[in-house]
Amino acid sequence: MGLAGLVITAGGASLLRYQAGMGRISAVAVATVAATGVTFVGSRYWTYRHRERTGLMREAALFFGVNGIGVIISVVPVGLTYPLHLNDGLSYNVALAVGIVLGTLFRYWAYRTWVWHVEAVVSTVPAARMSACRDLRRVRPAWVLLAGARAMLPELVKFGVVGAFAVLVSGAAVSLLSVQAGVRPLASAVAVALLATAVSFAGNRYWTFRHRVRTTVGRDGGRYGLLSIAGLVIQAACIQLTARLLGLPAALALGLGVSFCFRFWLCRAWVWRAPWPGSSVMA
Repeated sequence: MGLAGLVITAGGASLLRYQAGMGRISAVAVATVAATGVTFVGSRYWTYRHRERTGLMREAALFFGVNGIGVIISVVPVGLTYPLHLNDGLSYNVALAVGIVLGTLFRYWAYRTWVWHVEAVVSTVPAARMSACRDLRRVRPAWVLLAGARAMLPELVKFGVVGAFAVLVSGAAVSLLSVQAGVRPLASAVAVALLATAVSFAGNRYWTFRHRVRTTVGRDGGRYGLLSIAGLVIQAACIQLTARLLGLPAALALGLGVSFCFRFWLCRAWVWRAPWPGSSVMA
């Protein structure tokens, strides 16, 4: 998740600065906030999903606060280069690397100590879940990985089919709105993006992940919309960072692939989680 946050911060800042025309500080600030939001979601629902939960708002406030302190810690070694008169490039890069390491170590410790406590919530776990956890201890890791891959493959194929269908629908909608109806490009792009998101959400909710845990349409749709926006940001950041190195076609393919994997993973880990044995999936 730290690597994902770094990619979003660097790529997003470059994209906002040179493509959207934002200022240097405002571009970094917006990209940093977006990266913090993505890493919070990934950390809460993946890295520390087995730890104690104390409420979304409290955890988000602590997470953003910890990241703010982490930024300050990472800047300190760079700041020390001024009074020490270390003005060469090597000293700057070394100080920058030391600051990143110190900030990362602090955040990792703070996440485990403050945001998500080490003690798990045992008393509120249903008996079926406790039994399933005991059974999982007897299963070999290789079997678990093989079973997980077999279960994931049909979902991956269906997710790709839904995505391809959404692309076809959006292409037809662009032709209809822009060419036939004469709608302005910006309004057409917004309408097509909303339509593609709605089509892919319906296909994934009622087909790809229909066997997984569902809550309400509003809650699932809100989460799906957020991860779709994050996927677009990651895709644009990858293209921006690798276009000169790989060329535009390869950078576009890389961005699409990374965004696809990111959205598929969050659909399974955050939007529609796997049901526990003995639990029911909401229709």
